[in-house]
Amino acid sequence: MTNFIDKAIAFVAPQWGIKRAASRVRLEAFERAYGGANKGRRTDGWRTAGTSADTELALSGALLRERSRDLERNNKHVAKAATVHADNLVGEGITPRANTGDADLNKKIDELFDEWSENCDPGGQLSYHGMQHLAAREMVVAGEMLGRQRIRRMSDGLKVPLQIQMLEPDHIDDARQSPSASRTVVNGIEFDGIGRRTGYWMFPRHPGNRSQWRVGDHESRRIPADQIVHLYEAQRTQCRGAPWTAPIILDVKDLQDYDTAELWRKKLEACLVGVIIPGEDDGLGDPTQSDPSHLGVAVKDVKGKDVSKMEPGVFAVAHGGKDVKFNSPAVTLSQESFNRLSTRGIAAGIRCPHVLMTGDTSQMNYSTFRADMLAYKKFIRSIQKHFILKNWCRPTYGWFLSIAQFMGEIPPGPVPVIWTFPRFEHVNPFDDMRADLIAVRSGFKSLAQVIAEHGGIPEQVLGQIKESNAKLDEMELVLDSDPRNVTLQGQLQFTDQGEANADSA
Repeated sequence: MTNFIDKAIAFVAPQWGIKRAASRVRLEAFERAYGGANKGRRTDGWRTAGTSADTELALSGALLRERSRDLERNNKHVAKAATVHADNLVGEGITPRANTGDADLNKKIDELFDEWSENCDPGGQLSYHGMQHLAAREMVVAGEMLGRQRIRRMSDGLKVPLQIQMLEPDHIDDARQSPSASRTVVNGIEFDGIGRRTGYWMFPRHPGNRSQWRVGDHESRRIPADQIVHLYEAQRTQCRGAPWTAPIILDVKDLQDYDTAELWRKKLEACLVGVIIPGEDDGLGDPTQSDPSHLGVAVKDVKGKDVSKMEPGVFAVAHGGKDVKFNSPAVTLSQESFNRLSTRGIAAGIRCPHVLMTGDTSQMNYSTFRADMLAYKKFIRSIQKHFILKNWCRPTYGWFLSIAQFMGEIPPGPVPVIWTFPRFEHVNPFDDMRADLIAVRSGFKSLAQVIAEHGGIPEQVLGQIKESNAKLDEMELVLDSDPRNVTLQGQLQFTDQGEANADSA
């Protein structure tokens, strides 16, 4: 929209007027492009930074971990969310099964791995799957977890002399700088010229265990990168992880303080039942009294003892009281709705379904629950395949195969592997199983794929089915659950075996 100045300039110098009008149009279009980038009263005081993720973590990572761990220790919602995530990310374990094409070799490798997985913890407290669970939980609470390859002596009696030492991210020396021009160290991790990880600068002992430190433990040492597995979720181009609780730390602390204040308010209200008020002719509080104890009304309990502190159920008596005033506790009807609204925001920030974090099903039906679970399942599967499988499971299983081949326990060469993830419990088992059945019959899924999705190992499950079917045929038994002889509706199949079974019946 032109004004008087624009019209005057256009009348005197039309070319300048055209340029002025075009510039105004471009300026207005630019201001409308991204409202969030506009500057004005609505964005005053909004301070932002263009720093990289690594710089942000270098400045705030340690404090975020400390606060996140404190909440996980002392806040029920954060503790439950961390457990829910770990149980769904790992559960009973993400299991590798050899798939070489040789059944005997597969069985040998799998049995050797199962034996090693029970002895892979130097402390003897965790199995391989227990380590996965601990790593997943620490990724949620602290943002990351590390494991170090430890080669053992033959005298230790291990068939595969390999163990994995679990290391919290505090072991990494965040302050370590580049040792040379050919190496770059970012937040304690060393990179070569093309960005490959070549080393980790780590303290030999946890910095928090200063009572156990020895001389030289305060200096970090370089560990080759191929001896370290590093689990974290990359949300930007970054080399370290941030706690999953980072978006909700302030919200959880505020809600926790609010609940504490509300609890103490109710405690104080419950302490005082009532007070007996003195009458006008009691003569108490006379400033002419020389005894300082008479300068005010003496408050005692019903037994005549001075009330020096408030306790539950106290009925205070003012000396010479003539009237009774009962305490009237306030009723806060909005606390429940406020807490529910707050916990929904906390659950969204930590990416955990609200019902799983709080156990509150009061405002949930089957459809909303199913929608939450389907979205959560997609999130869990993405973390499992993009981060846990890539950065923890495959490298550690590769360590196992390398040492086992070096020891001559299995033949050298590549070993294809199938990873079995923990299954999700069905929201509606009948409908979900029918959907799997239709998918297999339509050719959209294989039977082995469905078995793996349910947490089973296809070769083992199919082998057990084969053995069971052979045993049933040997004993001439026909079960209603046998699809070779009975349809889903309970009718006999029209096959040679089915006709034989029908004749015998």
